[in-house]
Amino acid sequence: MSGYLQYFSLVVPVVTAAISDKKKISTIVNYLSKAIPFSDSLIYLKRLNTRTLPSRLILVPSAVKDDDESRRLARTLEPFGDELQNFIKENDLCDLKIQKVPATRPLNRQQFEKASALWPVHFYEDKQYVLIVDHLVEN
Repeated sequence: MSGYLQYFSLVVPVVTAAISDKKKISTIVNYLSKAIPFSDSLIYLKRLNTRTLPSRLILVPSAVKDDDESRRLARTLEPFGDELQNFIKENDLCDLKIQKVPATRPLNRQQFEKASALWPVHFYEDKQYVLIVDHLVEN
């Protein structure tokens, strides 16, 4: 298979939480979208993963390096202060953990399928990109 079609398995760590009350999903996602919006480099990720039970959502990216997950979680959430901690408690978010998600947006269907296996992503297949890659593969 051509290197152009392979999806490099680059991942980025994020803090995710389980949502115990489905009725709160809309409120939680709306709050996080305003309070902690995704950077342009992660905009292709869907905030919510409903394929898991319970549903999980991305709280924040984690750039903290630490082998101890509980310390890493604490250090990642620390800059957001009490407001985020209170929000987590008030909305019964639980099972916080570091999870790996795709680091780059998928450009073709194969990449989309591989990325989606890690975490749901927004996808729009760029037809021009596909034509260029197909042309390169043929030659």
